[in-house]
Order: sequence, then structure tokens, then C-alpha cells
Amino acid sequence: MKKSFVLLLAALLTISMCACDQGGSDVKTDSSQVQSSAVESVEEESTDKSEKNSDTSEKTESSEVSAQTTASSASDYETAVFGKDVLTVNITADKDKWTEYLENAGSKPWIQCDIDIDGETYKDVGIKTKGNTSLQQLVNDDTTTRYSLKVNFGKYTDGQTCHGLDKLALNNIYADSTYLKEYMSYDLLKYMNIPSSLCTFAEIKVNGEHFGFYLAVEDVDDSYIDRIYGSDSSVKLYKPESMDIGDVQGNMPDGQQLPQMPDGQNGQQPPQMPDGQNGQQLPQMPDGQNGQQPPQMPDGQNGQQFPQMPDGQNGQQPPQMSGGQNGQQPPQMPDGERPSMPEEMEFPGGNDIPGNMPGGMDGGRGGVDLNYTDDNIESYSNIFDNSINKSEEEDQKRLIDSLKNISEGNDLEKYIDTDELLRYVACNVFLVNLDSYLSSNCHNYILAEDNGKLSMLPWDYNLSFGSYQMENADSAVNYAIDTVFNGVSAEDRPIISKLLEKEEYCEKYHAYLKEIAEKYVQSGQFEKTVDKLCKVIDSYVKSDSTSFDGYDAWKEGAESLKLFTKLRAESVIGQLSGEIPSTKEEQKDSKKLIDASALDLKKLGTMNMDQKAKQADKKEN
Repeated sequence: MKKSFVLLLAALLTISMCACDQGGSDVKTDSSQVQSSAVESVEEESTDKSEKNSDTSEKTESSEVSAQTTASSASDYETAVFGKDVLTVNITADKDKWTEYLENAGSKPWIQCDIDIDGETYKDVGIKTKGNTSLQQLVNDDTTTRYSLKVNFGKYTDGQTCHGLDKLALNNIYADSTYLKEYMSYDLLKYMNIPSSLCTFAEIKVNGEHFGFYLAVEDVDDSYIDRIYGSDSSVKLYKPESMDIGDVQGNMPDGQQLPQMPDGQNGQQPPQMPDGQNGQQLPQMPDGQNGQQPPQMPDGQNGQQFPQMPDGQNGQQPPQMSGGQNGQQPPQMPDGERPSMPEEMEFPGGNDIPGNMPGGMDGGRGGVDLNYTDDNIESYSNIFDNSINKSEEEDQKRLIDSLKNISEGNDLEKYIDTDELLRYVACNVFLVNLDSYLSSNCHNYILAEDNGKLSMLPWDYNLSFGSYQMENADSAVNYAIDTVFNGVSAEDRPIISKLLEKEEYCEKYHAYLKEIAEKYVQSGQFEKTVDKLCKVIDSYVKSDSTSFDGYDAWKEGAESLKLFTKLRAESVIGQLSGEIPSTKEEQKDSKKLIDASALDLKKLGTMNMDQKAKQADKKEN
């Protein structure tokens, strides 16, 4: 009898302890606190990499994690993955298949392999390359195979996750000498309480060999939705995109080939242009035109026809030029002069425009500019074809109705999460993040719709801090807070412009900019966070043999990042007070702008880098 009683009591105690453990796993940790704790831990932990490596080498075996053992709370990965300063990631793949995979990286193929993350092994995951223009540039560069990767834990094993995380992006820190632009962008976005992806750094190895020091970013998928909105949320997420070039090696779905081009070119690149230019992208033109039509001409002509020519030619075809060239040079005018161009014509990226700009396509195509055109679902294909979670016809019609009402300026509070969107705009304008909805590119954002109310969420910030479409440091630091858009009119971006047309929303937007400048930057929080991160990643960057820019460039870049942000905060405060003009037009001849001559914007990292020259320079140093 006593023995039975003792056994019963022991069973009850066991059940009680299990219940307590399960209850603890349901506590949701605020993502901003997770990221903050990861940074602050640098003061308590040694950052000596050799010690970390010796600790790792003592582990004789890793624990294998199956789909069944990873069915944990969706928020577990906040601390288990992104609560760490640096992840150790080892990809194990068949060597021949991995070599073949890298050779076909531009096709974005999936490869089945195992991945070990801080001692936990996940079997049979899917990995593919990611990116558009950046991937294209790297595929064409024979000095590197440092591609960005996407990890799908459940690609080949149904239901497998990493502590609840279903997909992970491993970003190669391309065009970012600082290693910090994307991380610090997300840090600001979280500071402003904008739902954002979690991120942390990761040392990547493939079959035990160094592959690169990366940034690990929570992909926007089911686990992201569950973490931010809850598993029972009705929210629908989309990633509008008209610039996805898909397979950058020229392969079409199901093995089809791109259309045959002149002289046998298969469409991987446009036909050869004059003077040897390969024409992969024409220079960015005013109002977001990417060279598809000539620039704006005098008297309001939009360049579809050339100015009236001598002898009554109407310019529909440029006159035959000397040497047989047909319009490669403007038509010869009296006394050898060329026709004058309007003073307002300017290239968003300045005169030194790279030959392969990421974007500049028709930002309005397929609904990505969020302009209402009609009620046909097909007219918004680049929204609905990029649905992140499943959407039905009724969801799509509801979103179109919201776009219609927004374009008409009707009851904006009903159709827009106004406060969240204003915070999002303030962050992007402060960061001068123009590889985004704010420019002619019109991409790199997540559209959220919940019962007809829309908002925008962040994605892809490696070209933030004025690293894209800015002519020089002065133009980046003093980017006009009341012009907002670059290379495109406000009317073409209605979800933001309709808000800022109203004084109450514009004042709130200004208040958020002031909060960022004063409380996040001038308070010292930004610089303090950068300094802590630099202590964390110093040894990793120093030994990152596949780095695009190298250790010395990183040290200079980190200091330049702090300088840019300091000057940017000064300019924003000046624009808000009226001491500095706050529109692009007013700034043209102004002598009151913040002097950024001490800042070399290129030290932050730029697109279209000459990787061969940089690799040679790294070896010399």
C-alpha cells in the first residue's frame, strides 16, 4: 500500500514538473530584447576566436535534430538562433555535387545536404543561391563563389525546422565593406517598433572549409508570420517584385532557353552596344525611366519623338549620322551645336553611373508601385504571384479595393496602418535606403494586408546608408526629407504620398525622424552598438579569406558608417528646424547643407565592384 502511494506521488510530481517546463516555453521574448542581449553579451564573454575554436574542437559529435524534435514553439529560435552573437554553420554536401552546384549558381538550383548550426545537425535540408543583380555580378566574376544562400529546413524533410524557424537567409555581405549596414538597419527598424526580420552573424563552412563570414537573417515565411502576428492571424503577406531576373545564367523553366538574340546571343546579355558597352542596363533616367525612352525634352516633350529637325524631319527616326551610325549621337545642329537638354535633367546616381545597376525597371509593372489601375486581378500579377502565405481570390479583391481607396485618398486610416507606415518611411528616409520602394526600383519591401488594412515591412538593406543612387557624400547626408522619392514622382507611390499630403501625417513623420536623429543617434546609442559589434566580429572579419573588401576596408568602413550617421542626424535635425532646405529643389543652390567632404561614401561599400582588382589589392596588403 505504502509502495503504491509512493509511486503515485512520484508520478504526480513528474507530471507537475513537465507542466512547468512546457509553460516556460510559451513565454514570447521581444525580438528587440533578443538582439540587444546578443550585442550586450560582448562585455561578458571573451571574443577571442581561438578560444571559441578550441571549445568547438572538443565536441566529438553533434546532436542530430529531426522534424519530431524540432516541433518547438515558433518563438524558440529568437534566442536559440538569433540570441547568439555569432553562429557557427557547417554545410556538409557531396563534394562533386557541391562543385556542380557552384558552377550553376546562377540558375538558383536546390542542393540537398546537411547543415550543422552550433552543434545541432539538420539532415536533408535544401540550400539554394539567392539574389538578382548581385548574384549576376558574382556569377560573372571568376574570383569568387561567395554567393548568398537560402536554407529551407523542410525542403526535403516535411515539417523539419530549426527551433521553429522554417527558412534562413545567409547573406554574403556584398557591397558592404562595413559588414554592418544591414544589421544596423534592422537595429534601427526594431528600435522604431517595426516588425522586422531577426538577424545575427554567422561563420559559414562547407565540408569543414571556410566559406565566408555572413549575416544570418530570418526569412519572411510561415515562422516569421507566426512570430510576429500569431499562428491564428488573418494577415496576408506579399513580396511585390518586377525585377526578379530569376535564373541569371539564361535558363528558362523546364530547361527552356531564352529567346534567340541577334548574332546568336541567347539573351543572357543585350546585344553589343556602341564603344564596346554591353548594355546590360542603360543608365537610370529621370522619373524612373531606365533608358527605355530618351530623357525629357524641352517644351514638355517626353522624348518619344526627337525635337523638330531641319527640313521638317519629325525625329521619329534619328537622322543617319556620319559613319553610318543611326542616332548614337544627337543630331547635328547649326554651327555644330547639339540640342540643349533641360536643366532639371539629372541622373539619380550621378555622372559616374555603373554599367550594371540593380534595378531601374518599370516599377509600376504588375502592381508593385501599389497604384490602382483596374479591378482585374491579373493587373497585379507581381503582387499576387509573390504571395508569401496562401491568398484566395477574395483576399486579392480586398487588397485591390484597398489600393483603389488609397489612390483616391479615401479614409486612409481604414486602409493603411498609418502609424506603422510612417515609422517605416522615417527609417528608410533617414537611412537613405533607395534600393527600395522609394526609388524607381520599387522593390525590397513586404506588403502586409489584414482585413483590408495595408502596411509595409522591411527587407534587404545592404545598400542602405546612402550606398545606392547617390552622387556623393553631400547628396547622401543631406537627402531631402520632404522629397522622399528619388527618380520617381510622388504620384507614382500613392501609399506613402497620400499620407504625407496631409499635414497631420506629415507632422507625425517629422516627429519620428526627430526621434531617430536625437534619441537613436545623437544619444550615442547607434555608435555604442556599432562599437560593441566591432568587438564581436573583429577576429572573424580578420580571418574572412573570401571577404569582398578585406579587414582594413572593414575598419575604415565601420568608422565611415559612424561618421555618415552622425552627419545624417545633423542634417535631418537642420531640415526639421528649417535651417537646412528639406526638398531637393530647394537644396540645389543652398549653401546651408551639412558639409560631408570628410566622408568617403565608397568606404561603406558600393555595387558594381571590380572584384578582380579588389582581390589583387587584398593580396598585396
